[in-house]
Amino acid sequence: MLLLLGVLSGYSSPAQKLIFKTYTVENGLVANPVRNFYQDNKGFLWIATREGLSKYDGYKFTNFTIANGLSHNLVNDMYESADGKLYIAENNGTIDLVLNGSVIEKSKFAGVTVNSFCHIGNKRIIAATDSGGLQELKMGNLT
Repeated sequence: MLLLLGVLSGYSSPAQKLIFKTYTVENGLVANPVRNFYQDNKGFLWIATREGLSKYDGYKFTNFTIANGLSHNLVNDMYESADGKLYIAENNGTIDLVLNGSVIEKSKFAGVTVNSFCHIGNKRIIAATDSGGLQELKMGNLT
């Protein structure tokens, strides 16, 4: 047993190298300070910043700002519904809907500033708000 332990301790296996890639505005990201990120059901990475929203497809970034459809640039959080709509909670109290890479509806729930979406059991979504407490997102409405 002692001999086997001595033989095994002398054996070293090659370590797997981790590769990290940093993306910045020079690579196409809308802004460097990232507030949040989300991977949708198609595998796209959505990145929330203080200056807009970036969608990364593995090769390039597509950016969303007030210049091309968002109601506000400061993005707090994102949530994807079962039908593929991405709810974008912005810091001015609006929630925009993005579907297939386009803003399809602006200011869905004007007046309630959602800071984050929380997934809880039974596919329920709770929205934590600034002044409205916790609200449930159910069938496209906050209650």
